[in-house]
Amino acid sequence: MDFNSDVYIKRLARYYRRLVHLRQYGVLRVSSEELATHIKISPSQVRTDLSKLGVGQSGYGYRINNLIAELEKLLGVDKRNNMILVGVGKLGQALLTYNGFSKYSFNFMAAFDINPQLQGETFGMLLEPVKSIKELPYYLATHKVSIAALAVDPESVQSVVDILVAGGVKGIWNFAPRFPEVPDGVVIENVHIQESLLKLSFRLEESRVENNLTN
Repeated sequence: MDFNSDVYIKRLARYYRRLVHLRQYGVLRVSSEELATHIKISPSQVRTDLSKLGVGQSGYGYRINNLIAELEKLLGVDKRNNMILVGVGKLGQALLTYNGFSKYSFNFMAAFDINPQLQGETFGMLLEPVKSIKELPYYLATHKVSIAALAVDPESVQSVVDILVAGGVKGIWNFAPRFPEVPDGVVIENVHIQESLLKLSFRLEESRVENNLTN
């Protein structure tokens, strides 16, 4: 098994969300069968995935607190992750107002935009007013930034990424509909909203066709 594959990492994230949810309701243990039913995979796959964490089943199921602690280490959410945002349009503002990030130790420290009308404004969980994009290089030189989220137009994404890389940013979360190039050592996660919507539309249409064939 490739423990660095996207499929495996997505399963880990789903385990983590489920476990946190169960802990909120006072559940202390969970079995591989229960996790498998929720995530719709086999219990053996759950046990294989979690074996990497070094937390085995004891008696009835896994101890939820132990699993959460190990998953937090593996997923890197056991420490504070300082983020910045470049691009404070409608999508950027939606990201800033989503309070779920702080639950997983992701915090927006600053935001930058080219639009003077947005500069000086504050949104959501942002701790300080939006800055000019011209201030980005200096900010990176004086602050430790783990992750940069991009919600810029496709024409600007590569130039912004180049500034981020030069400023030492190692993780980029890109919402722009263009996939920029990054050097080795920089991790980028491209989120293509339109592509995801088209995938959903395709699966919905496929389901309709199957239903028509069986009716």
